[in-house]
Parts: sequence; structure tokens; C-alpha cells
Amino acid sequence: MTDKDKLSSKEYWDDVLKKANLPLIVNKKQYSPWLINTFIEEFINNNQYKTLLEVGSGSSAWLPFLSNEYKLKVSGLDYSEIGCKICEQNLKMLGVNFDEIICEDVFKWENGKKYDIIISFGVIEHFENPGEILKIIHRHLNVNGLIITIVPNLLGISGKLTRIFLPDVYLIHKIISKSYLKDLHETTGFKCLKNDYTGIFYPMIIPWSVKTTGFFFKTGSTRRKIFLKILELVNALITKFLRVLKIRLSSQYFSPFVIFVGRIKV
Repeated sequence: MTDKDKLSSKEYWDDVLKKANLPLIVNKKQYSPWLINTFIEEFINNNQYKTLLEVGSGSSAWLPFLSNEYKLKVSGLDYSEIGCKICEQNLKMLGVNFDEIICEDVFKWENGKKYDIIISFGVIEHFENPGEILKIIHRHLNVNGLIITIVPNLLGISGKLTRIFLPDVYLIHKIISKSYLKDLHETTGFKCLKNDYTGIFYPMIIPWSVKTTGFFFKTGSTRRKIFLKILELVNALITKFLRVLKIRLSSQYFSPFVIFVGRIKV
């Protein structure tokens, strides 16, 4: 794997991650975390798993949540020193008894340790050959462990809007469909337990805060602050409605996420 296979740069992620405000906490009552957690909880919540590692854990809000929710000893892996520092600070701030945060390029990750669960939130789609990431995860997963891979559904409406309004962000993603996600895992040696789209589109699935140009998004402008606040309020109303009604349909066009849960084939 060369730098040409990476669709985004370390500098890009350093810049994104350093903007995090601590503490970072997942609220499972919000629609996005609720969607993801209700999709994966049936597989994790059986007390047979003790350790979890998140690949791409820079400034992670999920590690504290997964540790507390499922009584797991958590670790993280990221190649951004800034992201690793924020992640570790956040865990300590929230009183989480974690194992370690590994500041290493995933392609140079050779510590020999294995984990019961390895999870990633929006990582593999930033590589031209995402299967190479899955091969590495395979080597670090216990035989009876779980792999959980969450990627954005860029085939749907959120992808189309991202391509229109945030073309630079869109270009650092590889498009991964439900069938392609399953094929990637099965080709790499994983058995599928569940693989599907989940949820309905909501405004803030698109990273509007990254946009710094245009009439509504110019950096430092009052218009930007007002427009982002309006989006947040609209998003809060929509997601509360969706969560209260427990709406988590599966749709290639509307769902914001594609999720795979599996085990090593034996």
C-alpha cells in the first residue's frame, strides 16, 4: 500500500481532528448513534467479548461509549498524533479504564496483539483498495471475534448532496455499496452475520462545517453561523421525530450508513 492508495492525507485528518471539543460523548438517543448502536448491539451484548479496538480512533467519541455500554476494555489505532492525543485525553477525562491508544499507520501495525472486536467508523472508504485494511484487521482479530465496519452510503441522497456541495470531501471517498461491502469482507475471509443499509437521510449526516466557501458558508461570516445553527435545529427536530418513531428503514437511496458485522471464517 502506497500513499497513492490513500484518498485522503494525514494533514487533512490532522486539521479535522484538532477541531474537536472535549469531552466527546456519544448520545445514543440521537438518531445517528441510535441507528448504529441498535444495528450492532445484538451481536456485542452477550458478555463473551472483553476487548475492543477501534481502527481510525482519532478524537473518538465511540470508545468511551462502547467501554461503558458493553463493559469492554477498549483500545484505539490512528496515525494522526493530534487525533491520538485527543482520543487519550477524552478517555481520561471521562474516567474510562482503557488499554492503549496506538499511534501508528495501520499498514505498519504489527504489535502481535489480537482483540475480540475490531470496529471502524468511516475508515475503509478512504482507501483505493479497502480490502487491504480488512486483511490487516483479520490478522489482529481473535478467531471467535467480531468485525464491525460502518461506512457512509454515498450511493444515496447524502452522497449526491455531498458531491454537489462538498466535492472535495466527496472525492476522498470510495463508493461502497451494500453488496460491495459484503464482497470485500467475504473475499478477505470473513463470514457475514449481518450486512445492510440503515436509517433515513437527515441533514447533518453531511459535514457542512467543513465547507468554508459560498454565500452561506464563508469562514467567519455571520451568515455561516446562522445557517449552520438553522441546520442543527432542523436536524434535531427531524432526528428526534425519526428516533421516537424508531424509524430505521433499509434503503440504498435514503439510508446514511452501510454496516457489516461478521466473524472470521473457520
